[in-house]
Amino acid sequence: MTGGARSPAALLGRSGRRALVLLAVLSALKAVALILIAEAVTAGIVAIVDGTAADGTGAWRGAVILGLAGAVLRGALVWATRVVARRTTSASKAELRGELAKRLMSSRDPHVGAMTALGTKSLDELDAYFTTFLPALANALVVPVSIGAWILAADWLSAAIIAVTIPLVPVFMVLIGQHTRDEAARASNALLRLSEHLVELARGLPVLVGLGRVREQDRALSRLSDEHRVRTMRTLRTAFMSSLALELISTVSVAVVAVFIGLRLVYGSMDLGTGLLVLILAAECYAPFREAGAAYHASEDGVNALRRVRAVLERAGQRPLFASADTSDDGMGGAGSGAAAPADREISVRELGVAFPGRAPLFADFSCTIPAGSTVLLDGPSGSGKSTLLDVLAGRLGSGAEDAPRAGRRSAEHDRAEAAASDRSTDPPPPEAPRVSGRVLGVDPGLIAWVPQHPRTFAETLAGELILHVAGAGPTPREAEGLRERAVGVLAELGLGDPERSPATLSPGELRRLAIARALLRVDEGATLLLCDEPTAHLDPVSAQRVRAAIAGRSGSEQRLTTVIASHDPLAQRLCGLRISVPSGAVSDGTAAWAATARSTATVGDGAEAAERDTATEPPDAPRSRAGADWAEPGPAPSRRAADAPPGPGAARAGRASDPADGAASRGAALQELGRFLRPARWRFILAALLGTLAVGFGIAQTALSGWLIVSAAEQPPIMLLTVAIVGVRFFGIGRAALRYAERIALHDAVFRGAGSLRTRLWDEMATSGLRFSGLRRSDQTFGLFIGDVDRIRDEVPRVLLPPVVAAATLAGLGIAAALVLPSALPPLLLLALIGLLLAPLMARFADRRAAEREHAAKSRLGGVFASALSAAPELHVHGVSDSVVARLDALESEAGRSSRRSAWAEGLGQALAVLASVGAACAIIATAAPLGGAAHGDGKLLAVFALATLALAEPLLDAVTAVQRSGSLASALSRVAEVRARLRADPATAASAAPAPAPDVDAEDPAAGLELDDVTARWPGQRRPVIAGLSERVRPGEWLTVTGPSGSGKSTLLAVILGHLPPERGEVRAGGLPVEPDVSGRIAWCPQDAHLFDSTLRANLLLARPASRRPDEAEMRSALERVGLGPLLDGLADGLDTRIGASGGHLSGGQRQRVAVARTLLTGAPVVLLDEPTAHLDETGAAELSEDLRRALRDAAVVCVTHRSGDIRPGDIRRALRAGTDRRAAPESDWTGAQECGRRLSR
Repeated sequence: MTGGARSPAALLGRSGRRALVLLAVLSALKAVALILIAEAVTAGIVAIVDGTAADGTGAWRGAVILGLAGAVLRGALVWATRVVARRTTSASKAELRGELAKRLMSSRDPHVGAMTALGTKSLDELDAYFTTFLPALANALVVPVSIGAWILAADWLSAAIIAVTIPLVPVFMVLIGQHTRDEAARASNALLRLSEHLVELARGLPVLVGLGRVREQDRALSRLSDEHRVRTMRTLRTAFMSSLALELISTVSVAVVAVFIGLRLVYGSMDLGTGLLVLILAAECYAPFREAGAAYHASEDGVNALRRVRAVLERAGQRPLFASADTSDDGMGGAGSGAAAPADREISVRELGVAFPGRAPLFADFSCTIPAGSTVLLDGPSGSGKSTLLDVLAGRLGSGAEDAPRAGRRSAEHDRAEAAASDRSTDPPPPEAPRVSGRVLGVDPGLIAWVPQHPRTFAETLAGELILHVAGAGPTPREAEGLRERAVGVLAELGLGDPERSPATLSPGELRRLAIARALLRVDEGATLLLCDEPTAHLDPVSAQRVRAAIAGRSGSEQRLTTVIASHDPLAQRLCGLRISVPSGAVSDGTAAWAATARSTATVGDGAEAAERDTATEPPDAPRSRAGADWAEPGPAPSRRAADAPPGPGAARAGRASDPADGAASRGAALQELGRFLRPARWRFILAALLGTLAVGFGIAQTALSGWLIVSAAEQPPIMLLTVAIVGVRFFGIGRAALRYAERIALHDAVFRGAGSLRTRLWDEMATSGLRFSGLRRSDQTFGLFIGDVDRIRDEVPRVLLPPVVAAATLAGLGIAAALVLPSALPPLLLLALIGLLLAPLMARFADRRAAEREHAAKSRLGGVFASALSAAPELHVHGVSDSVVARLDALESEAGRSSRRSAWAEGLGQALAVLASVGAACAIIATAAPLGGAAHGDGKLLAVFALATLALAEPLLDAVTAVQRSGSLASALSRVAEVRARLRADPATAASAAPAPAPDVDAEDPAAGLELDDVTARWPGQRRPVIAGLSERVRPGEWLTVTGPSGSGKSTLLAVILGHLPPERGEVRAGGLPVEPDVSGRIAWCPQDAHLFDSTLRANLLLARPASRRPDEAEMRSALERVGLGPLLDGLADGLDTRIGASGGHLSGGQRQRVAVARTLLTGAPVVLLDEPTAHLDETGAAELSEDLRRALRDAAVVCVTHRSGDIRPGDIRRALRAGTDRRAAPESDWTGAQECGRRLSR
């Protein structure tokens, strides 16, 4: 298994090993080319200095021809090395990524953000090892030996100096590398924490909005970005210090060689030709070691990622409790879904034990038997373990369960503690996993259909989601067509009409229906065990009745389907002919717990009208409605399609227009975004450009001055005349290394600051409009935007912006110098500028044909697929379709690989032309000077200066070619970010928050005013008719406004208006007498329908209720938990408030999660409170108790409660019952499900 590879080189396949051998051959040929060029330049300069160039012997012509031959060979080798190096990219990396994805999908808590960063961006850093370090290593092993042998044949003393100093280079590489390894691991930890934090922030955005804590997260995000920058810069300083040390050793060694050559020339013990040859070749002996050192440091992130991936794969995973778990991940009907458990076999749970960390055992020796073909209700209060038992039956929770490494922080409150922990260890230990034991008999893992309590999706369309969870790795075209027809039928059965609609546009109720449709199609295709966890939660009566009817129609022994339901819905409970008690922690015989109940088939068959009656939203003594606001007339409702994608990286790609005008606008937006990226550290960018130009100039000056020193020394002048040149050679050598170090530090610090600032700006805009664009909160979109695109901009800016500037400035300076002192060298330099700065980059750009952009796009999609897979891991793993995800990852890996090879081909072609131009220009300078003959030795000295300086220009020209060739990748990332920001800024809530407005006068706030809606009319952008028209209402402290109605009737739109995230087009909303704005911190608190709990402790989640200046103390937090009925739970926790509750509160039951969210809202103390389905996931008794607790706790607040439960409504409440309207075109990407017309108004 690739996961056991101890070195990246071990991942090389057969083709990769052959490519590595070929790289060694190319390195030997490179040495030959360098020797040819050195011999040619030496011969030409000596011929001119000796005056033989004009004597008709044609010696200089032979030198020029030899030099051009070496240039052609060198250019061809540059191209070939680029192309062959890409072939070393390990095919096993895709296998490694697939293994990691499958391992994480089987984990109970995969930590989406951190593990996506590890499995995509960090693992892709291995490419630097294969494509940069291994070629550089081949050069370091072959080129110095080959060139050293040639120098030895020419001058043994120079060879001895080189042989003594070269070993210092690898010694320093190893010594400094040992230190940078730990620093690189800490920097990688910081990236994983940042990734996890961003995904958590996006998931919990509704909660942060509801608590008024959005702006406070700016500081947490900035702190994390700064931590990542500081840690990475610490690593880079060490790595760049290593490069500085290598540069100093190399340059000082070359300077020593140059000085020795000069002295020997002065005293006549060496001829000019030998001295020049040795000087030119000496630098090439050290260059491969410098390149290898820099390449190794650049590849350390990849090597560190491999170590982390290996640690994940080697960690023991959880094992389902099934007696026979020999299954394969190929969907329905796979090899693992054979006859291991016949459909008519009963299901037995034997001696089940489950204990979550820090809590009393949830199950202890629990046993039960479920007859085949029965419909069973798991009965018990909230927190008794019903969802846990369903997880066990689904194979989601097993023995030996162990989670992925905890690399990310889960809340702002936990930042400082985890940052301190990361200083002590590069790999924090994984959190303690639940202890699970026992056996499950009679379950075929390949024939399970599961509806979790909090469903997630993976596919891009509704029909695609259903097909994926049935077809696995992929059906034949004919099978797919039939399967699609059946999928469309199931969607229609549950009221989800448009099969091409994007799951990202679904409301929570619609998402639950999609999960049920997914399971029902699996049942239709042969699944024999249906597991449903709260199938009707968050659904209006009509939708709930559809679900109950669909389940009832498939249940029963005649269908050979065993159905297990956990539900607090009385009508759903009536579907069950048998009942099993699930008391928390109690030992149950199972058979003794059966209590047959009469199934009420009448309710199932009576239709939606019966459902409306059974769950009447109006109590018997409710007052009649009175006339009030005018509501828009209902009309037809077009559905939201996948094309109406949320504004994320995927949407930007899909929406890229081919119109030239649109292309120009996109480029303009990209340039503006680039300007905003550079602005926070613009002076550092300018400083970096200046330092980079000086560094290249110093390097050229060292080479040129060394040539001048050698030619001058050949005249055998007094030694004192050469002293200044000797000092100058050392000065420029040391200065070049120091300037390069300073330039790298300034540049990278600037781009990391720019990246942090960009993330903060994106968060600010997303925080204001992200509730509307729900798709942007998906893990794949969040990761793609905040990590993928922002990091791409950060990485490409140094590669794209500075090299052309530095190359142009250096060429300009050399051209001016030539015009002043050696005019004959000016035409070759101008030609070099034309080819090196224009033709070669354009050739690379043309040959690339957007390959670099396609490579980045493929990797971005790969990151999105990986994040989506981890987010939807429970369903994908239980339904056995992990192989489908891995196949898609492999396809994207192959697509990225093809584009990468094409990009390398184009880059190598442009660089080959640049190298050919550089060497050709040096030869041209010699050729243009030849007719002058030996007019003066001064011309010979200048000739040596400009010829060698022109050769040294190859390095900045190569970087310039790469910069232009990769500019498209930078532009595409900038365009995507610019498009997302433009769409977010176009949102009315963003515009309202950005518009200058006077700060509210806190002293003028009147708590007794409560909540006021004054003639409010509101619609979503683009909507033909308003959702709300002329609404006026007042809710005083102590009063409750209860809002009821089916899914999609406008309830959540009303909340959006009250929160200020949908500014009314007419009228005003006031809280405490002050106008409502998007930031309602401290004035309005909102508990969303699916309130997210952060992967941290109870304490950290509750502390989010208030700003740090007013954070609740322990007594207040305990009191809040007790008021919502969680006192017994808290008393049973060994760590109390410091108990970790898992990702999304996974260590708690659904009802417990809901209670914690409500307690957090109570702690805000806000005078206006909005509650969205506060009693969901609770049993009738628990719901009644919580409802009563809320009435007492909020007796002084103005409350707006959205609910589907009649028990939440009291006589005397202000009532509004909304009827589903139909104009849904208004908010095609809205998470507010009420982008429709509203029905009649019921009043007090």
